[in-house]
Amino acid sequence: MLDADVHRAAFDRVSAAFSTEIDRHDPQDAIAWASWPTVAALTAHLGGIHLWAGEIVRRGGRVDRASLPPAPVNSDREWYDSCREKLRETWAASTPDTACWVIGDRPDGTARFWMRRMVYETTKHLIDLRAAGGDRWTVAPELSAAEYADGIDELFEVFLARSRATLDPLPAPLHLDATDIDRRWTLTPDWQVHADETGDEGTVISASAGELALFVWERGDPLDQRDRYAIAGESAVVRAYAASPVHPG
Repeated sequence: MLDADVHRAAFDRVSAAFSTEIDRHDPQDAIAWASWPTVAALTAHLGGIHLWAGEIVRRGGRVDRASLPPAPVNSDREWYDSCREKLRETWAASTPDTACWVIGDRPDGTARFWMRRMVYETTKHLIDLRAAGGDRWTVAPELSAAEYADGIDELFEVFLARSRATLDPLPAPLHLDATDIDRRWTLTPDWQVHADETGDEGTVISASAGELALFVWERGDPLDQRDRYAIAGESAVVRAYAASPVHPG
């Protein structure tokens, strides 16, 4: 995991970029995601997540998102900025080691978890917002290769750890090879993750760390985007990962 100061700086960059991007779109421009189908809905979702994370750190315990003030129907940049600033103020009044509830109910949870979580939640939705109206999902340049690699680690550590027992086995191992940083992730058929493991049994997807993050975040399609991904092995393994609810909901 990267240092908390790195996560806070990365959050500042991607959340500022999200704020700027809001005004480039009509609130009703379409987002290619059923849960937040418009720019206004996506803005409401991400602002609400910032408020929720901040309240968790401030209170220390689990917080019911439904108990928080609802977002305006036409959530805009001004409202999003207020949510972003409340979260930043909460972090300024705490430390990375401030104890709090975290996803997975781990007893050793701290604010450090949420600093990291908000970087990748925000980056993912910045990518969504920039694709509003039907554009392709593309890697956000605000993060480095090391930060995207950390985002892949975070998905596997937080969300795959919760969903692993419910997933159908992969037909063969799947290797993710980053071409711009010395990192490899191997997923075995039972969804165990081995970082930097050697060996080519199974299927290998090679791309930048950012493109690999888009794939594991369900926003990149290696089979349809051969200009961005190289595949060695069986396409069925790639399809099996893409069809699996690693991050349900």
